[in-house]
Amino acid sequence: MSRVQSRAIPLTTTSRGSRPRLGVRAVNVTLGLCVILFALLADWLTSGEPGFGRMQQVMLGGGVALVLVGFLSVAWNLRILVLLVMSGVSLTAGELTLRAFVGPYFATVYQLDSRYIYKLIPNATKIYRRLPADGGESIVVHVNDRGFRDAASEAVSPEGGKRVVVYGDSYIEGEFSSFEQTFVERLRVHLTHDLRTPVTVVNAGVSGYGPDQEYARIADELPVLAPDLLIVAICTSNDLGDLLRNKMFRLAPDGTLARNAFRVHPNLKARFERAGSGLLLSKVVEKRWNSLMLAIDDNPDDREGPGPWLRHQQADYEAYVQRGDNVVTNLSNDYLDIDVSTMPESEAVRYKLGLMRALFAAIKQTAAARGVPLLFVIIPSATDVCRSCEGVRKETVAFPDYRRSATTERAVELARSVSVPFVNLYEPFRTSDPDALYFKQDTHWNDRGQEIAARGVSRYISSAGILR
Repeated sequence: MSRVQSRAIPLTTTSRGSRPRLGVRAVNVTLGLCVILFALLADWLTSGEPGFGRMQQVMLGGGVALVLVGFLSVAWNLRILVLLVMSGVSLTAGELTLRAFVGPYFATVYQLDSRYIYKLIPNATKIYRRLPADGGESIVVHVNDRGFRDAASEAVSPEGGKRVVVYGDSYIEGEFSSFEQTFVERLRVHLTHDLRTPVTVVNAGVSGYGPDQEYARIADELPVLAPDLLIVAICTSNDLGDLLRNKMFRLAPDGTLARNAFRVHPNLKARFERAGSGLLLSKVVEKRWNSLMLAIDDNPDDREGPGPWLRHQQADYEAYVQRGDNVVTNLSNDYLDIDVSTMPESEAVRYKLGLMRALFAAIKQTAAARGVPLLFVIIPSATDVCRSCEGVRKETVAFPDYRRSATTERAVELARSVSVPFVNLYEPFRTSDPDALYFKQDTHWNDRGQEIAARGVSRYISSAGILR
């Protein structure tokens, strides 16, 4: 009897000891299966771009490896499990640290919109960092509760004062400058001084916008804002090309504006959704990776210059106008409208100019219906006025029709054709040390450029008497 009992004791002990060993293997296999499942469903779970990307491939490989680890010895499973736990703790701590210290640098202030393609997020805040060559300063960009960068934008104009609304793209939103140094705020300061009356100037600019998006917002917001003057900034760098990339309007046979049923590509939707969510660690890694790839990329076709820009412009025209492609795929790569200067008689340029004229006429009609005076401000491209851009212009020798002032002259002609007053900043910039008016690496105007522009526009408004 005693022998039987003595043999039963080690049998029972061995059975209980095998359970934690099997448990360790089970944990690793379960984790591996979870990683595999997440890799397969990553697009759906994280609003990622459609397709099986590199990160998903890495995750799938890691998940398979973790499942295979479950068939190794218990000692190896324990080591791997401890490593995973330590890695998880480290990554969590890293994520929390990044959110605490650099979160605003990776925040977004933009969201998709069914009418304007995208727009500013009310009450959103981010930090914009200038490039090192341009000073490297950090700029706080805040959007107020009405969706304007102007944090001090008032619902009602000051008593006895005037209200001005300025629409435009990144030149007007001015995320690269403190709010006090933006064109809109400097214009408010100069108008208040020149008119000797309180003036409110609302910043209705949105980075990347084209005149088509601006017109759609003007039609919706003008009755609510009820300004005493409407200003629309025309950026001659890329506003014409925006009309084909945004695909919001087409040119009707009679030359009028026809709204188009555009659709945003799933990849583009995913980028917007991912920008507003997701792990900061992945965003930091992605940003560093992209910077590295850009630094080592020596593909001549990707360099700035008339050749690649012309190919992009022609491709946009063929896709939208000739093939009727209504899917929006590009909202960030706004290449220079070089075809307006180098190929002014091409079908693509004629179509874009016709579409722009129709938009100008529609904006004028909308403003006139509300009894609001309208003024266009024509902003020259840095490439056309800066001496430091001479290297790019030298490549245009093969185009006899190229002139530095061509794009601004076309904008002037369009404004005159619809009888809308304008301020053309080309000559004031060209004769005011233009290299000092734009950032060195960023092609936007800097604080000094915005100051000169605001001063000139204020003087025109005061002398023309369009804001009484």
